[in-house]
Amino acid sequence: FRLVAPMTMVDVPTHVRAVLAARIDRLAPTTKAVLQMASVIGKEVPLAWLEAVSDGAGDALDGHLDQLRSAGFLYQTRVFPEPTFTFKHALTLDVAYDGLLRERRCATHARLVEVIEATAGDRLEEHVERLAHHARAGAVAAKAIDYGGRAGDNALRRGMVRAAATHYRHALDALTERPDQDGTGPQEIDLRLALRHALFALGDHSETEQTLKAAEMRALQIGDRGREGRVAIHQATTFWQRGRNREAQSAADRALAIAEETGDPEMRDLAHYRLGQIRHASGDLPDAISHFETAIAGMGDRPCEDSFAVGGLPVVIACAALIFTLAEAGVFEAIDRYRRLAAPIADRARDTYGRCHFERALGQAAARQGNFDAALGHLERAWDLAGTHEFHILYPLILAPLGYVRVARGDDEGGDDALARSIDPVVWQRGVQHTRPYFWIAEARLLQGRRGDAAAMTGRGLDLATAHAERDSLTWATRLQGDLAAETEPVAAERHYRDAIRLATEQQLRPQLAHAHLGLARLHRRAGAHAKAHEAAAAACSLYQAMGMDHWADVAGHLVEPNA
Repeated sequence: FRLVAPMTMVDVPTHVRAVLAARIDRLAPTTKAVLQMASVIGKEVPLAWLEAVSDGAGDALDGHLDQLRSAGFLYQTRVFPEPTFTFKHALTLDVAYDGLLRERRCATHARLVEVIEATAGDRLEEHVERLAHHARAGAVAAKAIDYGGRAGDNALRRGMVRAAATHYRHALDALTERPDQDGTGPQEIDLRLALRHALFALGDHSETEQTLKAAEMRALQIGDRGREGRVAIHQATTFWQRGRNREAQSAADRALAIAEETGDPEMRDLAHYRLGQIRHASGDLPDAISHFETAIAGMGDRPCEDSFAVGGLPVVIACAALIFTLAEAGVFEAIDRYRRLAAPIADRARDTYGRCHFERALGQAAARQGNFDAALGHLERAWDLAGTHEFHILYPLILAPLGYVRVARGDDEGGDDALARSIDPVVWQRGVQHTRPYFWIAEARLLQGRRGDAAAMTGRGLDLATAHAERDSLTWATRLQGDLAAETEPVAAERHYRDAIRLATEQQLRPQLAHAHLGLARLHRRAGAHAKAHEAAAAACSLYQAMGMDHWADVAGHLVEPNA
Protein backbone atom coordinates (compact mmCIF):
# COMPACT_ATOMS: atom_id res chain seq x y z
CA PHE A 1 0.00 0.00 0.00
CA ARG A 2 1.47 3.35 -1.03
CA LEU A 3 2.40 5.69 1.79
CA VAL A 4 1.89 9.39 1.21
CA ALA A 5 3.59 12.56 2.33
CA PRO A 6 2.02 14.85 4.96
CA MET A 7 -0.86 17.09 4.00
CA THR A 8 1.39 20.18 3.83
CA MET A 9 4.69 20.14 1.95
CA VAL A 10 7.14 23.02 1.74
CA ASP A 11 9.73 23.45 -1.01
CA VAL A 12 12.75 25.16 0.60
CA PRO A 13 16.54 24.92 0.28
CA THR A 14 18.15 21.87 1.86
CA HIS A 15 20.36 23.87 4.23
CA VAL A 16 17.33 25.65 5.74
CA ARG A 17 15.68 22.31 6.40
CA ALA A 18 18.92 21.02 7.94
CA VAL A 19 19.09 23.96 10.38
CA LEU A 20 15.49 23.38 11.48
CA ALA A 21 16.06 19.63 11.82
CA ALA A 22 19.02 20.35 14.10
CA ARG A 23 16.85 22.60 16.29
CA ILE A 24 14.26 19.82 16.58
CA ASP A 25 16.96 17.26 17.42
CA ARG A 26 18.10 19.41 20.38
CA LEU A 27 14.69 18.96 22.03
CA ALA A 28 14.34 16.40 24.80
CA PRO A 29 13.48 13.01 23.23
CA THR A 30 9.92 12.91 24.60
CA THR A 31 9.25 16.53 23.62
CA LYS A 32 10.57 15.82 20.14
CA ALA A 33 8.29 12.77 19.94
CA VAL A 34 5.27 14.95 20.84
CA LEU A 35 6.17 17.36 18.04
CA GLN A 36 6.49 14.48 15.60
CA MET A 37 3.13 13.04 16.65
CA ALA A 38 1.60 16.48 16.12
CA SER A 39 3.09 16.59 12.61
CA VAL A 40 1.32 13.35 11.73
CA ILE A 41 -2.01 14.85 12.84
CA GLY A 42 -1.53 17.84 10.54
CA LYS A 43 -1.43 21.62 10.79
CA GLU A 44 -4.38 21.82 13.20
CA VAL A 45 -3.73 19.64 16.27
CA PRO A 46 -6.64 18.95 18.66
CA LEU A 47 -5.27 18.20 22.12
CA ALA A 48 -7.47 15.11 22.55
CA TRP A 49 -6.01 13.54 19.42
CA LEU A 50 -2.46 14.38 20.45
CA GLU A 51 -3.02 12.82 23.88
CA ALA A 52 -4.29 9.63 22.25
CA VAL A 53 -1.22 9.14 20.03
CA SER A 54 1.48 10.49 22.39
CA ASP A 55 1.51 7.46 24.66
CA GLY A 56 4.93 8.15 26.09
CA ALA A 57 4.14 11.71 27.16
CA GLY A 58 1.56 10.81 29.80
CA ASP A 59 0.80 13.45 32.39
CA ALA A 60 3.82 15.48 31.24
CA LEU A 61 2.14 16.40 27.90
CA ASP A 62 1.26 19.92 29.06
CA GLY A 63 4.90 20.52 29.96
CA HIS A 64 6.08 19.29 26.56
CA LEU A 65 3.58 21.59 24.84
CA ASP A 66 4.83 24.53 26.91
CA GLN A 67 8.38 23.81 25.72
CA LEU A 68 7.25 23.56 22.10
CA ARG A 69 5.43 26.87 22.38
CA SER A 70 8.43 28.54 24.01
CA ALA A 71 10.65 27.23 21.21
CA GLY A 72 8.29 28.73 18.61
CA PHE A 73 7.23 25.42 17.10
CA LEU A 74 3.56 25.40 18.13
CA TYR A 75 1.00 27.87 19.42
CA GLN A 76 -2.50 27.48 20.79
CA THR A 77 -5.34 28.64 18.54
CA ARG A 78 -8.40 27.59 20.51
CA VAL A 79 -9.35 26.84 24.13
CA PHE A 80 -13.06 26.08 23.75
CA PRO A 81 -14.79 23.75 22.99
CA GLU A 82 -11.56 21.74 22.75
CA PRO A 83 -7.97 22.96 23.09
CA THR A 84 -6.29 23.07 19.70
CA PHE A 85 -2.74 23.85 18.63
CA THR A 86 -1.20 24.64 15.27
CA PHE A 87 2.26 24.75 13.77
CA LYS A 88 3.74 28.22 13.62
CA HIS A 89 5.34 27.40 10.26
CA ALA A 90 4.43 24.75 7.72
CA LEU A 91 8.13 23.96 7.35
CA THR A 92 8.27 22.85 10.98
CA LEU A 93 5.51 20.35 10.35
CA ASP A 94 7.25 19.09 7.23
CA VAL A 95 10.67 18.60 8.82
CA ALA A 96 9.25 17.01 11.98
CA TYR A 97 7.25 14.58 9.88
CA ASP A 98 10.29 13.68 7.75
CA GLY A 99 12.23 12.85 10.92
CA LEU A 100 9.82 10.12 11.91
CA LEU A 101 10.47 6.53 10.86
CA ARG A 102 8.14 5.24 8.13
CA GLU A 103 6.80 2.44 10.28
CA ARG A 104 6.00 4.85 13.12
CA ARG A 105 4.30 7.28 10.74
CA CYS A 106 2.15 4.52 9.30
CA ALA A 107 1.14 3.21 12.72
CA THR A 108 0.31 6.69 13.96
CA HIS A 109 -1.84 7.48 10.93
CA ALA A 110 -3.70 4.21 11.45
CA ARG A 111 -4.15 5.00 15.16
CA LEU A 112 -5.54 8.44 14.27
CA VAL A 113 -8.30 6.85 12.22
CA GLU A 114 -9.44 5.00 15.34
CA VAL A 115 -9.08 8.12 17.51
CA ILE A 116 -11.09 10.37 15.20
CA GLU A 117 -13.82 7.77 14.78
CA ALA A 118 -14.03 7.34 18.56
CA THR A 119 -14.16 11.05 19.39
CA ALA A 120 -16.07 12.58 16.48
CA GLY A 121 -19.52 11.42 17.58
CA ASP A 122 -22.22 12.84 15.30
CA ARG A 123 -19.62 15.12 13.65
CA LEU A 124 -17.84 12.30 11.83
CA GLU A 125 -18.80 13.68 8.41
CA GLU A 126 -16.84 16.87 9.18
CA HIS A 127 -13.67 14.78 9.35
CA VAL A 128 -13.98 12.53 6.28
CA GLU A 129 -11.16 14.32 4.41
CA ARG A 130 -8.82 13.86 7.41
CA LEU A 131 -9.95 10.28 7.84
CA ALA A 132 -9.32 9.56 4.16
CA HIS A 133 -5.82 11.03 4.46
CA HIS A 134 -4.91 9.15 7.63
CA ALA A 135 -6.40 5.87 6.43
CA ARG A 136 -4.44 6.13 3.18
CA ALA A 137 -1.18 7.00 4.93
CA GLY A 138 -1.82 4.38 7.60
CA ALA A 139 -2.40 1.57 5.08
CA VAL A 140 -5.94 1.01 6.37
CA ALA A 141 -7.15 0.07 2.91
CA ALA A 142 -10.85 -0.54 3.52
CA LYS A 143 -11.29 2.76 5.32
CA ALA A 144 -9.14 4.63 2.79
CA ILE A 145 -11.57 3.43 0.12
CA ASP A 146 -14.67 4.30 2.13
CA TYR A 147 -13.57 7.70 3.40
CA GLY A 148 -11.88 8.58 0.12
CA GLY A 149 -15.12 8.01 -1.76
CA ARG A 150 -17.13 9.98 0.80
CA ALA A 151 -14.64 12.85 0.71
CA GLY A 152 -14.92 12.91 -3.07
CA ASP A 153 -18.72 13.00 -2.86
CA ASN A 154 -18.59 15.90 -0.39
CA ALA A 155 -16.19 17.85 -2.59
CA LEU A 156 -18.32 17.21 -5.68
CA ARG A 157 -21.44 18.50 -3.92
CA ARG A 158 -19.58 21.69 -3.01
CA GLY A 159 -18.44 22.16 -6.60
CA MET A 160 -14.78 21.41 -5.71
CA VAL A 161 -14.36 19.13 -8.70
CA ARG A 162 -10.55 19.03 -8.76
CA ALA A 163 -10.42 18.02 -5.09
CA ALA A 164 -13.16 15.46 -5.74
CA ALA A 165 -11.15 13.88 -8.55
CA THR A 166 -8.10 13.61 -6.28
CA HIS A 167 -10.09 11.91 -3.52
CA TYR A 168 -11.60 9.40 -5.96
CA ARG A 169 -8.19 8.59 -7.45
CA HIS A 170 -6.77 7.96 -3.98
CA ALA A 171 -9.70 5.69 -3.12
CA LEU A 172 -9.13 3.73 -6.33
CA ASP A 173 -5.42 3.43 -5.54
CA ALA A 174 -6.31 1.96 -2.16
CA LEU A 175 -8.77 -0.45 -3.73
CA THR A 176 -6.45 -1.75 -6.44
CA GLU A 177 -3.64 -2.23 -3.90
CA ARG A 178 -5.73 -4.34 -1.53
CA PRO A 179 -4.48 -7.90 -1.19
CA ASP A 180 -8.08 -9.20 -1.06
CA GLN A 181 -9.78 -7.77 -4.15
CA ASP A 182 -12.46 -10.44 -4.46
CA GLY A 183 -15.90 -8.86 -4.34
CA THR A 184 -14.66 -5.30 -4.87
CA GLY A 185 -15.85 -5.09 -8.49
CA PRO A 186 -19.05 -3.10 -7.82
CA GLN A 187 -17.18 -0.72 -5.51
CA GLU A 188 -14.47 -0.18 -8.12
CA ILE A 189 -17.03 0.59 -10.84
CA ASP A 190 -18.88 3.04 -8.58
CA LEU A 191 -15.65 4.86 -7.76
CA ARG A 192 -14.71 5.06 -11.44
CA LEU A 193 -18.13 6.47 -12.28
CA ALA A 194 -17.79 9.02 -9.48
CA LEU A 195 -14.33 9.96 -10.80
CA ARG A 196 -15.89 10.37 -14.24
CA HIS A 197 -18.32 12.98 -12.87
CA ALA A 198 -15.45 15.15 -11.64
CA LEU A 199 -13.36 14.63 -14.78
CA PHE A 200 -16.33 15.55 -16.96
CA ALA A 201 -16.72 18.90 -15.19
CA LEU A 202 -12.97 19.50 -15.45
CA GLY A 203 -13.05 18.78 -19.19
CA ASP A 204 -10.45 16.01 -18.94
CA HIS A 205 -11.73 14.01 -21.92
CA SER A 206 -8.83 11.60 -22.23
CA GLU A 207 -8.89 10.37 -18.64
CA THR A 208 -12.70 10.30 -18.73
CA GLU A 209 -12.70 7.89 -21.67
CA GLN A 210 -10.02 5.70 -20.08
CA THR A 211 -11.89 5.63 -16.77
CA LEU A 212 -15.13 4.57 -18.43
CA LYS A 213 -13.39 1.89 -20.49
CA ALA A 214 -11.90 0.40 -17.32
CA ALA A 215 -15.32 0.52 -15.64
CA GLU A 216 -16.95 -1.17 -18.65
CA MET A 217 -14.40 -3.99 -18.67
CA ARG A 218 -14.92 -4.57 -14.94
CA ALA A 219 -18.73 -4.62 -15.32
CA LEU A 220 -18.50 -7.15 -18.15
CA GLN A 221 -16.02 -9.21 -16.13
CA ILE A 222 -18.35 -9.56 -13.14
CA GLY A 223 -21.55 -9.70 -15.23
CA ASP A 224 -23.14 -6.65 -13.59
CA ARG A 225 -25.77 -5.50 -16.12
CA GLY A 226 -26.96 -2.57 -14.05
CA ARG A 227 -23.54 -1.02 -13.79
CA GLU A 228 -22.83 -1.87 -17.43
CA GLY A 229 -25.85 0.26 -18.32
CA ARG A 230 -24.67 3.17 -16.20
CA VAL A 231 -21.27 3.06 -17.82
CA ALA A 232 -22.97 3.08 -21.24
CA ILE A 233 -24.87 6.26 -20.31
CA HIS A 234 -21.64 8.09 -19.57
CA GLN A 235 -19.91 6.69 -22.62
CA ALA A 236 -22.77 8.17 -24.64
CA THR A 237 -21.98 11.53 -23.07
CA THR A 238 -18.29 11.29 -23.84
CA PHE A 239 -18.97 10.37 -27.47
CA TRP A 240 -21.56 13.16 -27.75
CA GLN A 241 -19.28 15.83 -26.36
CA ARG A 242 -16.59 14.81 -28.86
CA GLY A 243 -19.08 14.99 -31.75
CA ARG A 244 -19.19 11.21 -32.24
CA ASN A 245 -22.98 11.14 -32.39
CA ARG A 246 -23.44 7.72 -33.98
CA GLU A 247 -21.41 6.07 -31.22
CA ALA A 248 -23.27 8.18 -28.66
CA GLN A 249 -26.63 7.05 -30.02
CA SER A 250 -25.56 3.40 -29.88
CA ALA A 251 -24.35 3.69 -26.27
CA ALA A 252 -27.49 5.52 -25.15
CA ASP A 253 -29.75 2.99 -26.84
CA ARG A 254 -27.83 0.19 -25.11
CA ALA A 255 -28.28 1.90 -21.75
CA LEU A 256 -32.01 2.33 -22.32
CA ALA A 257 -32.37 -1.34 -23.28
CA ILE A 258 -30.53 -2.43 -20.11
CA ALA A 259 -32.69 -0.09 -18.03
CA GLU A 260 -35.85 -1.71 -19.40
CA GLU A 261 -34.36 -5.19 -18.87
CA THR A 262 -33.35 -4.52 -15.26
CA GLY A 263 -36.30 -2.31 -14.34
CA ASP A 264 -34.05 0.58 -13.27
CA PRO A 265 -36.04 3.85 -13.45
CA GLU A 266 -33.05 6.10 -12.71
CA MET A 267 -31.03 4.57 -15.52
CA ARG A 268 -34.02 4.87 -17.84
CA ASP A 269 -34.40 8.59 -17.04
CA LEU A 270 -30.69 9.26 -17.53
CA ALA A 271 -30.74 7.38 -20.84
CA HIS A 272 -33.66 9.53 -22.03
CA TYR A 273 -31.75 12.64 -20.99
CA ARG A 274 -28.69 11.58 -22.99
CA LEU A 275 -30.85 10.69 -25.99
CA GLY A 276 -32.36 14.16 -25.79
CA GLN A 277 -28.90 15.71 -26.10
CA ILE A 278 -27.97 13.45 -29.00
CA ARG A 279 -31.23 14.02 -30.87
CA HIS A 280 -30.81 17.78 -30.47
CA ALA A 281 -27.32 17.62 -31.96
CA SER A 282 -28.72 15.50 -34.79
CA GLY A 283 -31.32 18.16 -35.60
CA ASP A 284 -34.44 16.34 -34.39
CA LEU A 285 -35.71 18.88 -31.87
CA PRO A 286 -39.22 17.43 -31.35
CA ASP A 287 -37.69 14.04 -30.51
CA ALA A 288 -35.12 15.72 -28.25
CA ILE A 289 -37.85 17.62 -26.39
CA SER A 290 -39.83 14.40 -25.96
CA HIS A 291 -36.83 12.58 -24.47
CA PHE A 292 -36.08 15.47 -22.09
CA GLU A 293 -39.70 15.69 -20.95
CA THR A 294 -39.79 11.93 -20.32
CA ALA A 295 -36.59 12.15 -18.30
CA ILE A 296 -37.76 15.11 -16.21
CA ALA A 297 -41.14 13.49 -15.47
CA GLY A 298 -39.34 10.42 -14.14
CA MET A 299 -36.77 12.39 -12.14
CA GLY A 300 -39.32 14.67 -10.52
CA ASP A 301 -40.05 12.67 -7.34
CA ARG A 302 -36.47 11.56 -6.74
CA PRO A 303 -34.71 13.07 -3.69
CA CYS A 304 -32.40 15.91 -4.61
CA GLU A 305 -29.31 14.20 -3.15
CA ASP A 306 -29.90 10.92 -4.95
CA SER A 307 -27.54 11.15 -7.89
CA PHE A 308 -24.78 13.25 -9.35
CA ALA A 309 -24.65 11.11 -12.45
CA VAL A 310 -24.62 14.13 -14.78
CA GLY A 311 -22.24 16.29 -12.75
CA GLY A 312 -25.11 17.97 -10.92
CA LEU A 313 -28.60 16.98 -9.89
CA PRO A 314 -30.17 15.14 -12.84
CA VAL A 315 -33.47 17.03 -12.84
CA VAL A 316 -31.67 20.39 -12.79
CA ILE A 317 -29.31 19.45 -15.61
CA ALA A 318 -32.17 17.95 -17.66
CA CYS A 319 -34.28 21.09 -17.22
CA ALA A 320 -31.31 23.19 -18.35
CA ALA A 321 -30.89 21.04 -21.47
CA LEU A 322 -34.61 21.24 -22.24
CA ILE A 323 -34.63 25.04 -21.78
CA PHE A 324 -31.82 25.34 -24.32
CA THR A 325 -33.63 23.05 -26.76
CA LEU A 326 -36.93 24.91 -26.34
CA ALA A 327 -35.12 28.16 -27.11
CA GLU A 328 -33.62 26.76 -30.30
CA ALA A 329 -37.14 25.62 -31.28
CA GLY A 330 -38.53 29.06 -30.41
CA VAL A 331 -40.90 27.68 -27.77
CA PHE A 332 -39.96 30.38 -25.28
CA GLU A 333 -43.35 30.37 -23.53
CA ALA A 334 -42.64 26.88 -22.09
CA ILE A 335 -39.29 27.83 -20.54
CA ASP A 336 -40.65 29.45 -17.39
CA ARG A 337 -42.27 26.17 -16.30
CA TYR A 338 -38.91 24.42 -16.17
CA ARG A 339 -37.17 27.43 -14.66
CA ARG A 340 -39.65 27.37 -11.76
CA LEU A 341 -39.23 23.61 -11.39
CA ALA A 342 -35.43 23.44 -11.33
CA ALA A 343 -34.28 26.68 -9.67
CA PRO A 344 -35.52 25.93 -6.12
CA ILE A 345 -34.22 22.35 -6.31
CA ALA A 346 -30.74 23.56 -7.25
CA ASP A 347 -30.80 26.17 -4.49
CA ARG A 348 -31.95 23.76 -1.78
CA ALA A 349 -29.33 21.18 -2.71
CA ARG A 350 -26.59 23.79 -3.25
CA ASP A 351 -25.97 22.15 -6.60
CA THR A 352 -23.24 24.44 -7.93
CA TYR A 353 -22.63 22.64 -11.21
CA GLY A 354 -26.35 22.31 -11.88
CA ARG A 355 -26.89 26.00 -11.13
CA CYS A 356 -24.07 26.91 -13.51
CA HIS A 357 -25.61 24.79 -16.28
CA PHE A 358 -29.01 26.27 -15.51
CA GLU A 359 -27.83 29.90 -15.66
CA ARG A 360 -26.03 29.14 -18.92
CA ALA A 361 -29.17 27.68 -20.46
CA LEU A 362 -31.31 30.62 -19.35
CA GLY A 363 -28.68 33.03 -20.67
CA GLN A 364 -28.50 31.36 -24.07
CA ALA A 365 -32.29 31.22 -24.26
CA ALA A 366 -32.55 34.93 -23.49
CA ALA A 367 -29.81 35.70 -26.03
CA ARG A 368 -31.63 33.66 -28.67
CA GLN A 369 -34.84 35.56 -27.90
CA GLY A 370 -33.05 38.90 -28.15
CA ASN A 371 -33.50 39.80 -24.48
CA PHE A 372 -29.90 40.90 -24.05
CA ASP A 373 -30.16 42.46 -20.57
CA ALA A 374 -31.54 39.25 -19.05
CA ALA A 375 -29.04 37.18 -21.04
CA LEU A 376 -26.13 39.20 -19.67
CA GLY A 377 -27.18 38.61 -16.06
CA HIS A 378 -27.61 34.87 -16.48
CA LEU A 379 -24.40 34.35 -18.45
CA GLU A 380 -22.28 36.44 -16.09
CA ARG A 381 -23.59 34.43 -13.13
CA ALA A 382 -22.82 31.23 -15.02
CA TRP A 383 -19.29 32.46 -15.76
CA ASP A 384 -18.69 33.39 -12.12
CA LEU A 385 -19.67 29.86 -11.06
CA ALA A 386 -17.71 28.15 -13.84
CA GLY A 387 -14.55 30.18 -13.21
CA THR A 388 -14.69 29.79 -9.44
CA HIS A 389 -15.22 26.04 -9.52
CA GLU A 390 -13.16 25.21 -12.62
CA PHE A 391 -16.02 23.83 -14.72
CA HIS A 392 -13.74 23.84 -17.76
CA ILE A 393 -16.15 21.90 -19.91
CA LEU A 394 -18.61 24.81 -19.83
CA TYR A 395 -16.17 27.64 -20.58
CA PRO A 396 -16.70 27.90 -24.38
CA LEU A 397 -20.44 27.36 -24.02
CA ILE A 398 -20.66 30.32 -21.63
CA LEU A 399 -18.00 32.68 -22.93
CA ALA A 400 -19.05 32.67 -26.62
CA PRO A 401 -22.69 33.72 -26.07
CA LEU A 402 -21.56 36.06 -23.28
CA GLY A 403 -19.23 37.79 -25.73
CA TYR A 404 -22.02 38.05 -28.31
CA VAL A 405 -24.42 39.56 -25.76
CA ARG A 406 -21.86 42.11 -24.62
CA VAL A 407 -21.24 43.15 -28.23
CA ALA A 408 -24.99 43.36 -28.87
CA ARG A 409 -25.27 45.73 -25.89
CA GLY A 410 -22.44 47.92 -27.18
CA ASP A 411 -19.62 46.61 -24.99
CA ASP A 412 -17.08 45.73 -27.68
CA GLU A 413 -14.13 45.57 -25.28
CA GLY A 414 -15.81 43.19 -22.85
CA GLY A 415 -17.27 41.20 -25.72
CA ASP A 416 -13.94 40.80 -27.48
CA ASP A 417 -12.31 39.55 -24.28
CA ALA A 418 -14.95 36.85 -23.74
CA LEU A 419 -14.96 35.85 -27.41
CA ALA A 420 -11.18 35.51 -27.54
CA ARG A 421 -11.12 33.42 -24.37
CA SER A 422 -13.88 31.13 -25.64
CA ILE A 423 -11.64 29.81 -28.42
CA ASP A 424 -8.37 29.80 -26.53
CA PRO A 425 -6.81 26.43 -27.47
CA VAL A 426 -6.48 25.26 -23.86
CA VAL A 427 -10.07 26.25 -23.05
CA TRP A 428 -11.39 24.68 -26.25
CA GLN A 429 -9.54 21.41 -25.69
CA ARG A 430 -11.33 20.95 -22.38
CA GLY A 431 -14.77 22.08 -23.54
CA VAL A 432 -17.58 20.30 -25.31
CA GLN A 433 -16.37 19.92 -28.88
CA HIS A 434 -19.51 21.18 -30.55
CA THR A 435 -19.88 23.96 -33.05
CA ARG A 436 -22.18 26.55 -31.51
CA PRO A 437 -19.47 28.72 -29.91
CA TYR A 438 -18.06 29.47 -33.39
CA PHE A 439 -21.43 30.70 -34.58
CA TRP A 440 -22.01 32.95 -31.57
CA ILE A 441 -18.64 34.52 -32.36
CA ALA A 442 -19.59 34.89 -36.05
CA GLU A 443 -22.83 36.65 -35.03
CA ALA A 444 -20.86 39.07 -32.85
CA ARG A 445 -18.33 39.81 -35.59
CA LEU A 446 -21.13 40.57 -38.04
CA LEU A 447 -22.59 43.07 -35.55
CA GLN A 448 -19.15 44.70 -35.37
CA GLY A 449 -18.79 44.75 -39.18
CA ARG A 450 -15.80 42.40 -39.03
CA ARG A 451 -16.96 40.23 -41.90
CA GLY A 452 -13.63 38.53 -42.48
CA ASP A 453 -13.53 37.28 -38.89
CA ALA A 454 -17.17 36.26 -39.12
CA ALA A 455 -16.47 34.28 -42.29
CA ALA A 456 -13.50 32.53 -40.64
CA MET A 457 -15.55 31.51 -37.60
CA THR A 458 -18.46 30.36 -39.76
CA GLY A 459 -16.08 28.27 -41.84
CA ARG A 460 -14.55 26.61 -38.80
CA GLY A 461 -17.96 25.91 -37.32
CA LEU A 462 -19.28 24.58 -40.63
CA ASP A 463 -16.38 22.13 -40.96
CA LEU A 464 -16.98 20.81 -37.46
CA ALA A 465 -20.76 20.63 -37.89
CA THR A 466 -20.30 18.68 -41.12
CA ALA A 467 -17.85 16.25 -39.51
CA HIS A 468 -20.18 15.73 -36.52
CA ALA A 469 -23.41 15.67 -38.57
CA GLU A 470 -24.93 18.37 -36.34
CA ARG A 471 -27.93 19.30 -38.46
CA ASP A 472 -29.14 22.20 -36.30
CA SER A 473 -25.69 23.78 -36.44
CA LEU A 474 -25.55 23.26 -40.21
CA THR A 475 -28.78 25.27 -40.48
CA TRP A 476 -27.28 28.09 -38.42
CA ALA A 477 -24.15 28.01 -40.58
CA THR A 478 -26.21 28.14 -43.78
CA ARG A 479 -28.10 31.20 -42.60
CA LEU A 480 -24.83 32.90 -41.60
CA GLN A 481 -23.45 32.17 -45.06
CA GLY A 482 -26.38 34.13 -46.44
CA ASP A 483 -25.57 37.08 -44.14
CA LEU A 484 -21.92 36.97 -45.21
CA ALA A 485 -22.70 36.89 -48.94
CA ALA A 486 -25.53 39.44 -48.87
CA GLU A 487 -23.47 42.53 -49.72
CA THR A 488 -21.25 41.11 -52.46
CA GLU A 489 -22.88 37.93 -53.80
CA PRO A 490 -26.67 38.41 -53.77
CA VAL A 491 -27.42 35.32 -55.84
CA ALA A 492 -25.42 33.09 -53.52
CA ALA A 493 -26.90 34.85 -50.51
CA GLU A 494 -30.48 34.16 -51.67
CA ARG A 495 -29.60 30.51 -52.24
CA HIS A 496 -28.18 30.22 -48.72
CA TYR A 497 -31.22 31.92 -47.19
CA ARG A 498 -33.66 29.65 -49.03
CA ASP A 499 -31.64 26.59 -48.02
CA ALA A 500 -31.71 27.83 -44.43
CA ILE A 501 -35.49 28.36 -44.63
CA ARG A 502 -35.94 24.79 -45.87
CA LEU A 503 -33.66 23.28 -43.24
CA ALA A 504 -35.11 25.36 -40.39
CA THR A 505 -38.65 24.38 -41.44
CA GLU A 506 -37.73 20.68 -41.50
CA GLN A 507 -36.07 20.85 -38.08
CA GLN A 508 -38.56 23.31 -36.52
CA LEU A 509 -35.80 25.81 -35.72
CA ARG A 510 -38.14 28.79 -35.64
CA PRO A 511 -35.66 31.52 -34.59
CA GLN A 512 -33.31 30.50 -37.43
CA LEU A 513 -36.31 30.41 -39.79
CA ALA A 514 -37.27 33.95 -38.81
CA HIS A 515 -33.67 35.20 -39.15
CA ALA A 516 -33.43 33.66 -42.63
CA HIS A 517 -36.62 35.48 -43.69
CA LEU A 518 -35.23 38.71 -42.23
CA GLY A 519 -31.97 38.27 -44.15
CA LEU A 520 -33.95 37.63 -47.32
CA ALA A 521 -36.00 40.81 -46.72
CA ARG A 522 -32.86 42.90 -46.37
CA LEU A 523 -31.41 41.31 -49.49
CA HIS A 524 -34.52 42.10 -51.58
CA ARG A 525 -34.72 45.62 -50.21
CA ARG A 526 -31.11 46.25 -51.19
CA ALA A 527 -31.92 45.02 -54.70
CA GLY A 528 -35.00 47.27 -54.93
CA ALA A 529 -37.46 44.35 -54.96
CA HIS A 530 -39.82 45.99 -52.48
CA ALA A 531 -42.73 43.57 -52.83
CA LYS A 532 -40.48 40.58 -52.13
CA ALA A 533 -38.84 42.48 -49.28
CA HIS A 534 -42.27 43.21 -47.79
CA GLU A 535 -43.32 39.56 -48.05
CA ALA A 536 -40.16 38.25 -46.42
CA ALA A 537 -40.18 40.93 -43.70
CA ALA A 538 -43.82 40.21 -42.90
CA ALA A 539 -43.04 36.50 -42.55
CA ALA A 540 -40.12 37.30 -40.24
CA CYS A 541 -42.15 39.78 -38.19
CA SER A 542 -45.03 37.31 -37.77
CA LEU A 543 -42.66 34.60 -36.56
CA TYR A 544 -40.86 36.94 -34.17
CA GLN A 545 -44.11 38.17 -32.66
CA ALA A 546 -45.43 34.63 -32.22
CA MET A 547 -42.25 33.70 -30.30
CA GLY A 548 -42.14 36.86 -28.19
CA MET A 549 -38.86 37.96 -29.82
CA ASP A 550 -39.74 41.64 -29.41
CA HIS A 551 -36.31 43.07 -30.26
CA TRP A 552 -36.23 41.23 -33.55
CA ALA A 553 -39.90 41.92 -34.26
CA ASP A 554 -39.08 45.65 -34.08
CA VAL A 555 -36.14 45.17 -36.47
CA ALA A 556 -38.31 43.28 -38.96
CA GLY A 557 -41.19 45.72 -38.53
CA HIS A 558 -39.19 48.53 -40.09
CA LEU A 559 -38.95 46.48 -43.30
CA VAL A 560 -42.59 45.49 -43.57
CA GLU A 561 -43.76 48.48 -45.62
CA PRO A 562 -43.03 47.99 -49.35
CA ASN A 563 -41.35 51.39 -49.65
CA ALA A 564 -39.53 51.33 -46.31
